Amino acid sequence: MSPRLAAALATCGAWAIDPRPAGEPRVLRPLPGGESNESWLLAWGDTRLVLRLDGLDPATPGLDRAEEVTLQGAAAAVGLAPQPRFGGADFLVSDYVGDDPAEDGAGPDPADAVARARLLRAIHALQVPARRLAPAAYLAACEARAGAVPPALPALARVHCAALAAPGDAPVLCHNDLTAANCLRHRGRLLAIDWEYAALGSRWLDLARAAGDSAAAVAAYLQRTPTRAERSALAAARALLPYLDALWYALHGRAGTVDWPAVTRALETADD
Repeated sequence: MSPRLAAALATCGAWAIDPRPAGEPRVLRPLPGGESNESWLLAWGDTRLVLRLDGLDPATPGLDRAEEVTLQGAAAAVGLAPQPRFGGADFLVSDYVGDDPAEDGAGPDPADAVARARLLRAIHALQVPARRLAPAAYLAACEARAGAVPPALPALARVHCAALAAPGDAPVLCHNDLTAANCLRHRGRLLAIDWEYAALGSRWLDLARAAGDSAAAVAAYLQRTPTRAERSALAAARALLPYLDALWYALHGRAGTVDWPAVTRALETADD
């Protein structure tokens, strides 16, 4: 057992579980998935928990570990996320939920963009105080730390940031990474995990990530066809996503894996 995992387990007396299980939590096995973090399945009496050890610098732009617990807890209260039980400086303990139809019953498939869009609509409806994560400010913070970025890209990206807002838009609570890997099926519902980048922000960036290029998912989110202005905002969001991803990889020492020409093409050729 690593020292970090042992130190996290040692805080179990502060975990918000009532009644407190007998004995001490035990590590059962590592859980798959995660670009940067590592997760462990725990047993504490009859309770199953997930302990996530964070793998990113807490000063990473956009990241807020303390607020993650609050926002995930608000989502859990209405059945949109697993219940968090404790947030440490570099780890999070949450209820374990499976993703096994035999155990949890038939339910939405995390790989289904329409199902993710419906979950996202419910997340965006949450009225929870949160910090604002403005796209242009986030890009600036990432660019300042990412190192070499093709010089034309920041200005191109800012054009799309300005195009993100459709008439009448207001910031909503965004998950900001609602991919299939960050959704789990549980008891006939889809739940969102990994709320570390959650904040008030652009619904269109969040929807572009969750829906991909699925027109059916966009319609499921809006519960109608999009207007011309909404299509333009969504096109701007889709153009920005490859750049956001490229900056994330560059920030974490993986700039060599980025296809910068493809990122440039996405920013240059966006349309609605």
